[in-house]
Formats: sequence, structure tokens, C-alpha cells
Amino acid sequence: GDFQGRLLDPLGRATSGYIVVNTAAGQPIGHRVFTDRGGNFTINSLPVGDYRLDIQGAVTGHVASPVVSVTAGCPAPVDLCLYFDNPKGPC
Repeated sequence: GDFQGRLLDPLGRATSGYIVVNTAAGQPIGHRVFTDRGGNFTINSLPVGDYRLDIQGAVTGHVASPVVSVTAGCPAPVDLCLYFDNPKGPC
């Protein structure tokens, strides 16, 4: 399965240059990708299962990542908001 998503700042603007890392049961599983200029990211070829996404970048922020299920043959859409002071959950 695949993740296709977008990372936005608190004002809804795309954020580029962040690293998105997917984890299964809290353990990093080695898929790291950068967000592009539009804040878009894709993680391909994942085993079917439940995942969380962690965001790493030069500016410290918090991403509320829900558990996302990946199924065979169906890309999982994931849009995330990056909050710097007040985590509020997904956009």
C-alpha cells in the first residue's frame, strides 16, 4: 500500500523540506521522504497494516498524526497540520 499526503502549517499553507517518517506500533520502519514545495509526500510499497506518521524538520513543531490503515491497492490519503504552539489535531 501507499501513503499520499500533504503537510500544512497552522495557516493552511504548504510546508516544504520536512521529513515524513512512518512508524508501525511506535517503531520506525525506515521509510523517510521529504515534503516537496507543495507540502506533498508519498511513501510507497508498505505492508498492509496500521501506521503513524512522524514529522522531522529544522523548526520544532508538533504533528497530530492519526493512525492510518494501509490496504492493498488503495492509496491512503493523509493530510497533516504542523502546529508550533498549540497542538489541535489534523487540519
